[in-house]
Amino acid sequence: MVTVDQQTGEKSLEPLKTLFTYRNFGQKILFGHNIMHSNLGLLRIGDELKITKKR
Repeated sequence: MVTVDQQTGEKSLEPLKTLFTYRNFGQKILFGHNIMHSNLGLLRIGDELKITKKR
């Protein structure tokens, strides 16, 4: 339903086409990520995150 205009019912490549220009990883479009922390602490804007395990 992401590529269907809800007002007209017309199909389009947007917004996926635009998202792919800057939100892609391994030829897949990234909409969002689910992540979990392993330690307690404070996270602030600009802090560096390190992914230590992928599923």
